[in-house]
Amino acid sequence: MHIGKLLTSMDEIRIKDTRSDLGRLKNLITSSHVIYNEKGLKQKEVANNSRFMFSTNETIPISIDQDDRRYCVIKSSDELCKQPEYWKDLYKNHVNNDAVIRGFFDYLKQRDISQRVWTDLPHTEMRNDLLELSIHPMVVWFDLFVHRMRENELFVSTQALYQDYKSHCLLHNIHAPTSARGFHFIFRDLLLVKAPGIERERTMTVRGFRINRSKAFGWLFENKYSQFESLEFCDEDNDFTF
Repeated sequence: MHIGKLLTSMDEIRIKDTRSDLGRLKNLITSSHVIYNEKGLKQKEVANNSRFMFSTNETIPISIDQDDRRYCVIKSSDELCKQPEYWKDLYKNHVNNDAVIRGFFDYLKQRDISQRVWTDLPHTEMRNDLLELSIHPMVVWFDLFVHRMRENELFVSTQALYQDYKSHCLLHNIHAPTSARGFHFIFRDLLLVKAPGIERERTMTVRGFRINRSKAFGWLFENKYSQFESLEFCDEDNDFTF
């Protein structure tokens, strides 16, 4: 649908749609070329010039990573949504008026955007809300884990960490990995390679991680992953199992 277009508009977007195709959407938004496989013809690489606009009434239409550089999120005012006279006038005198549309188009063309940094996105209130809602459950759990630590440094086995995360998931009705190995891969990608204060460690009998409480919290707080303002002790219902 977007091949040969400058703007592609998608209406009534829902998070289950965008989440299932998140990787594909990221590629479409940032790639200069895409593979086009027209029915009955050999696939070919074509230029991708389209920008994408999503509109929706959903409260949470899309997941946004903390380091996202693709989505500008704006919540429209609902002040006039139930005023039929306003919308009647808008469509009659603006939307369906070719002269007005052409004037608006010419105005946009004349704007100087040569110095615009497109990855420097405005931090709107809705964007910040979506960033907070999109935090992976394991990061939320780790924030609680760090605050339940009674020592500034702790070695804990992968199995023990997995069991603690499983208990957290059970308590909050969250789907958990089915094995410690699966947990390890997610923990590695989300936290180990990004957060300071977490290091792999292996003893004679067990593999695990050494966690520095203050360094880990500093990273969580700096990236707005933490629900806490300080490192005061937090006593969650399910205490450590190791």
